[in-house]
Amino acid sequence: MNAQPPKPSILCFHGSGSNAMIFNVQLARLARLLRPTFDLVILDAPFVGAPGPGVLPFFEDCGPYAYWTHPARNGTTGADRGTGIESVMLPEVVDVITKAVREVEANGGEVVGACGFSQGSRVVAGLLKAQEEVERRGGDGPGGLRTRLRFGVSFMGSYPPPLLPAELQRKSGDADAVGEERIKTPTLHVAGANDKWNFAGEKMVNECFDTSTAKSVIVQTEHHMPISVEENEMVKEEIMKLWKGSK
Repeated sequence: MNAQPPKPSILCFHGSGSNAMIFNVQLARLARLLRPTFDLVILDAPFVGAPGPGVLPFFEDCGPYAYWTHPARNGTTGADRGTGIESVMLPEVVDVITKAVREVEANGGEVVGACGFSQGSRVVAGLLKAQEEVERRGGDGPGGLRTRLRFGVSFMGSYPPPLLPAELQRKSGDADAVGEERIKTPTLHVAGANDKWNFAGEKMVNECFDTSTAKSVIVQTEHHMPISVEENEMVKEEIMKLWKGSK
């Protein structure tokens, strides 16, 4: 009997001060709906810091807690936390993603999408922008990273700018530097109606994405993943539309 071909994979990026184990729990409701079609590859960020927003008390003793940017020392509390202003996808992050993509491909699979929660949404945006820039230049990806993402999904989006690999950062006088083009790869942006950081996700969409290919939806939550069965079904259907539309 022939083995079943691997399902297409989605890379999943947790929020600040979280980790893959925690995000696996947070994704559980939606993951049950997606896993008949996709393999979800949930990654751990490389930089360790304090627990992020909404992580405690439920995920107490579930560390180490990780960030996609270098945590900065908070002078008031002494805690390590991301500053939210970095724009560079550091080499350690590129390495995590490159390793994951190569492992999927070595097993005969393909990474077709990326989803991110909160700070993780900035990684997704950076990957999509980098991919479009690499395609424009007709070269290889930074640090050997070469993705073929067909769609992206963000949950409770974070501050712009996207985390863009350093090799593609704008440089003064560099005619081949990344311009101000908006991300055109089809995307879904899920915002919480009661999320106090909603303005950050809206700013990311408004400043960084092409409105003709970016769809925003609202769910009745605070700064966390959708809870209700109906809302998870709705998000799943929107993701399936992105996938089917990319074929």
